Amino acid sequence: MAKITARQTGGYFVFAFSWVLYLITLSPTVSFWDSGEFIACANGLEIGHAPGAPFYLMLSKVLSAFVPAASVAFCINLLSAIASAVTIWLLYSTLLLIIDKIKDKQVSRSPDNSFILPALVGSLTFAVSDTFWFSAVEAEVYALSLLFTAFTLWAVLKWETELPNTHAHRWLLLIAFSMGLSVGVHLLNLLCIPVIFYWVYIHLYPNKKHKHVQGLAMGLAVLFIVHFLVVENGLFLAKKMELWAVNVLNMPLHSGLLCFVALLLSLMVAGIYFFRRRNQLVHFLFLTSSVFLLGLSSYAMVIIRANAYPAINLNSPTDVFSLESFINREQYGQRPLLRGEWFGAEHTQIEPDFNYRVNDQGKYESYPQSQKIKYKKEDLNFLQRMYSPKPQHIQGYRYWTGLQDGERPTLMHQVEFMLRYQIGHMYFRYFMWNFSGRQNHYQGHGDFLNGNFTTGFPFIDSRFLGSRHFLHSNELTSRARNHYFMLPLLFGFIGILLLVQRKKWSVLLFLGGLFLLTGVGITLYLNQPPYEPRERDYVFVGSFYAYALFIGIGVWALLQKIKQLSPSRFTQWAALIAVLLALPGLMLANNFNDHTRNDRTLARDLAASYLNSCAPNAILFTYGDNDTYPLWYLQQVEGLRRDVSVVNIGLLSADWYIFQQTVAQKGRKPLQFSIPVDRYKTGDLDYVAVVNSASNPITLDHALGFVGDTAANTRLALSSTSKLDYIPSNQLQLNKASGSTLNINKSYLTKGEVALIDMIASNYSSRPIYFGNGTPASAIIGFNRYVFPYGIVGRLLLDMEQPDTEELYRLLTEKVQLGIPVKSWWDQTCTDAIRLSGLQKSVQELARSLLQNGQREKAQHLLEKYVDLSLISHTNSPETNLPWIEVLFKAGLNKMAVDYLEKSTYSVMQDFNFYSSSQIYLGDNMSYYAKSELLTLKKLHAIARAHGAMELAQWMEAVLMSEGVK
Repeated sequence: MAKITARQTGGYFVFAFSWVLYLITLSPTVSFWDSGEFIACANGLEIGHAPGAPFYLMLSKVLSAFVPAASVAFCINLLSAIASAVTIWLLYSTLLLIIDKIKDKQVSRSPDNSFILPALVGSLTFAVSDTFWFSAVEAEVYALSLLFTAFTLWAVLKWETELPNTHAHRWLLLIAFSMGLSVGVHLLNLLCIPVIFYWVYIHLYPNKKHKHVQGLAMGLAVLFIVHFLVVENGLFLAKKMELWAVNVLNMPLHSGLLCFVALLLSLMVAGIYFFRRRNQLVHFLFLTSSVFLLGLSSYAMVIIRANAYPAINLNSPTDVFSLESFINREQYGQRPLLRGEWFGAEHTQIEPDFNYRVNDQGKYESYPQSQKIKYKKEDLNFLQRMYSPKPQHIQGYRYWTGLQDGERPTLMHQVEFMLRYQIGHMYFRYFMWNFSGRQNHYQGHGDFLNGNFTTGFPFIDSRFLGSRHFLHSNELTSRARNHYFMLPLLFGFIGILLLVQRKKWSVLLFLGGLFLLTGVGITLYLNQPPYEPRERDYVFVGSFYAYALFIGIGVWALLQKIKQLSPSRFTQWAALIAVLLALPGLMLANNFNDHTRNDRTLARDLAASYLNSCAPNAILFTYGDNDTYPLWYLQQVEGLRRDVSVVNIGLLSADWYIFQQTVAQKGRKPLQFSIPVDRYKTGDLDYVAVVNSASNPITLDHALGFVGDTAANTRLALSSTSKLDYIPSNQLQLNKASGSTLNINKSYLTKGEVALIDMIASNYSSRPIYFGNGTPASAIIGFNRYVFPYGIVGRLLLDMEQPDTEELYRLLTEKVQLGIPVKSWWDQTCTDAIRLSGLQKSVQELARSLLQNGQREKAQHLLEKYVDLSLISHTNSPETNLPWIEVLFKAGLNKMAVDYLEKSTYSVMQDFNFYSSSQIYLGDNMSYYAKSELLTLKKLHAIARAHGAMELAQWMEAVLMSEGVK
C-alpha cells in the first residue's frame, strides 16, 4: 500500500475542513432567487431560464434521484457543497504546483512543509471568503462552474509537469472535454481559454520571440472563436439544413438537425483518422474539438426534454431555431459592447428580425421574432456605457457622472461611468468585500449607508462611511459587518510583488490574466446599467479565486523570509500560527454567523403559505423570481398544492408561455381563453390599441370577442398592408351587479396585458383568482381596485364583497406558517420577501378589526404569533414599527409593546448619534437626516406617553428638549 505523503495529507485536510464547514452551514431546503427553479428543473429534467444549465441539471438529478421528495432540495444543495470542497482541494494542489515553479532553482529541493503550509493558508482563506462561501451552501450553478475553472488551471499545470512526455497531452484533451461540459453549467469557465492557451503556447514554443504577446493574443482569438462562432452561432448550418430538409424535402421535423449532427460527427472522425499520421498538430486539433463537442452535447438534453413538454419549459426550445435563440439569450436583448447608441438616441428605422417556427402543417414558417432598431449615425458612439432609455437607469447615469438633464454624455462621461460604477462599484467593491471587509448585508447603490466595503481602520472608513464611534443601525445590527483589516489584500499584493521581484512573468501573466478576465473583463462585457435587482458579486468569483492564488504565494514569501531571518523552528511555527489566525482564522470568525443557513427555511415556508392561502383549483398570479420559483419547487418536487395554477405575469408577453397555460399538467387544470390561442403567436396581438369610441362601458366578453375577431371592421388600418387590433372602449364592465369596471388608462395594451385580461375574464366564474401581494399595481392594469387582502395574497372579488374576518383569522393562524431561524438569520432578500408579501400589514389590519369587534383574545393570539417576525423584519425601520407598537398597546400586550418601543427608540437614537457625529466626515447634509430621526423619536414619545410608558417617555422627552425639539 502506497504511503500517504505530507502533501496528500494537506489536501485531505483542506477538503475535509471545507466539506464539514459547508455541510454544517448548508441550506436545508430551497432558497430565494434561481435556487427554486434549478431544483424543480433538476428534479423533473425540465427547462429553466436561458441559456440553460443542462449538465448541472442532469448531475443534480443523479445526486437526488433516490431520496424522498422532501430531501431533494438538500441533496442538490449538497452538490454545491461537494463541488466547493473539491475546488478548495484543487486550489491547494494548484498552489503546490505554482510555488514549486517560483522557488529558487539553485536551492536544493525544499521539504514538503515549505509548500504545504502556504498552500493550506491560501486555500483555507478562499474557503471562508464571503462570495465563495455564499454559493457553496445553496443550489446554484456558480459553485460547480468554479470547480471547472479550478480544474482547468490545475490540469494545465499538471500537463506542464509531464512535459516533454507526449502522453502529457492527454491533460489537454481532458481540459477540452471539461470546457465543453462547463458550458452546460455556465459560460464563465470559457474565460479560462486565453490563459490556458497562453500557458500551453509558451511551453510548446519556449524560444519564440514575443511568445507572451503571441500566446495571449492567440488565446483571446480562440476564446472569440469558441464563444461567438461555436457556442452562439454553431447551429447556423444546422438551421439551414433543417429548413431545407423539412420545407423542401418534406422530411420530418429535426431531420436536418440530425443530419447536421451526423455530418459533424463524420467530419470529426474523418479528420482524426486522416491526419493521424500526416499532421500531428491538425490531428490533435480534431481530437480536442471532438472532445469539446462531446462535452457540449449535454445541450441535447434541452431540445429532447423540451419536446416532452414538461411543466417548466421556459422558451420552449423544441426545434433548432428556438434552441439557438435559447442559447443566445435573445429574450434578454443586446447590450452595446464596443459601439452603440446612447440613452437618448433617436431611431430612424424599425425593421422586423425574422426567425422560423413550426406551423400547423408541420413546416417551418417565417415570423417577426423581434425588432431591429436603427439609430442616427451621430447617436452611435464608441465605448457606449450609457445606453438604456429606462428612466431609473437614466437617473443612475446622472447620479454616477453628474450628467445634467438634457445633456448628452461625452466619451469622458462614458469612461467615468465605466470606472466609477461598472468597475468601481460593481467589481472592485465586491473584490474588497472578500479581501478587506464589508459594511453590512444591505444592497448598495452608491450611498454611504449600505453595501460598501470597509477596511476595519476607523481613520480610513470614517472618511467614506461616516462616524465609526457611533455606527448606523443598518451596520451595527448586521451580521455581515465583517472586518479583515485588509490582511488578505496585503498578502495577495505581496504575492504579486514577489512574482515581479523574481521576474516570474509567465506565472504573473497566467494568474493575472485570469484575475483580469474574470473580473474587469466580465465587467466590460456585461456593460451593466445602474440599479441591478440584486448584488452580483457571485459572477466574479473566478477573479477572487485567482487572487487567492496570489495570497498563497504571498504567505510562502513571508514564511520564507522569516525562515531566512530566524532559523528557529519556534519562530517559524509562531509565524505560521499568526498567519493562520490573521487570514483564514479572522475571516472564519467574521463570516460564520452571516453565512450559516442551516435552519433558514423562509423561501419554502413563504411559498407554502402562498399556496395554502389559495382555495382549491385557484389561479395565483405572481410577478418576480422570489414569489414564483419557490412555488415551482414545492409543486414540482414536493407535490404541494398542484391544483393551484401559478402564472407569472412577467412571462405572459411570451407566446410560448401563454400556450403552456392551456395544457393540463399533473394535478392542474388547463386555463381557458376567450380569444383563440393561436392569435397570441408572436407577430399577432403584440400590441392592441385602446380607442375610446364607445359612449358607455362595454362588457369584458364583448371586448375580448372584438379583439379576437379578425374581421376587417375590428382592426385599425395603419397602412394599405398593416392593420392593428383595438379595443373600442377604455372602460370595460366587469360585474353588472356591483357596477365594477376596468378603466384602461393607457393608449395600448401589450400581448401580456391582453392575455391577463383574457385569463381573468375566461376563468373568474369557475376558479378563484389570487394575486401575490408583491405584484405591482401597474402590472395588473386596473384590477388592483378589486383585489382584497387575503393574508399574504390578494383575492380578486369583482362583486366587491369584503373578506370575512373569521376566514382571515383562520388563514393567518393556520395556513401561514413561517419558521424563524434560531442558529442562522434572515438577510435582506428574506426581509424584502416578508415585506413584499404584505404579511405585517395584513396582521395589523386584521388585529384592528378583531379589536373593533370585541375579539381581544383572538387579536392577542394573532399578534403574539407574528411579533417576533416583525421584530426581525423591521429592527432597523422605526417608522414601520410605529403601527405595530400602537396595535400591541391597543390589544393589551403592553410588555411586548414596551419592548418593541425600547428597541425602536434605541435604533432611532443610534442613527441620530451616527448622523450627528458624521457631519465632520460627510458634510452638513447629515444634520437633515439627524432631524428626521428626532421627528421619529417625537412620534415614539407620543405613543409612549399616550399608553402610559412614562419612564421611557420622560427619557425621550429629555432628549428632545436637549436637541431643541418641542
